[in-house]
Amino acid sequence: MSREEEMYVHFQDCLAGLNRAWAIFSELELDRMPPVLVMAAFNMGVIEYSKPFKESYRNGKKRHSLGLPLASEDDHLLHQYLLGLRDHALDHSESTVEGAAIYEGKDEGFRFPVILSEAHEKWPPIREIKLLIEKVLDVYYAQLPQLLKQL
Repeated sequence: MSREEEMYVHFQDCLAGLNRAWAIFSELELDRMPPVLVMAAFNMGVIEYSKPFKESYRNGKKRHSLGLPLASEDDHLLHQYLLGLRDHALDHSESTVEGAAIYEGKDEGFRFPVILSEAHEKWPPIREIKLLIEKVLDVYYAQLPQLLKQL
């Protein structure tokens, strides 16, 4: 596969991820999910949103990453917040014992840690996240014809 073809495939994968993120946040906006699934869906939406902006790797080498194509300070702040949420709240490698407590169950004294996280801090309005995704998709879809010409 040529470098141009590889870039095109990566770009299309980014579009697919952003569309999945938009669909997830649209479902969350409808408020019909059981509460137990809301956090999982929100996390998955953040992960899908973040994928285009994180570097991809192939054979251990950095390959592709898209930049945020927006100039608005509010959009940039929301974008950075979502990437930070993905990096820190959803990446278990950075988990800490802050806020942890030991829960002692009633069955034979079984004990396990309960780790409370700041991940449930106030989320930005779902509508704002969807609008950001729509703006990004509009810009990226406008770039698609140029990428096709390079193939």
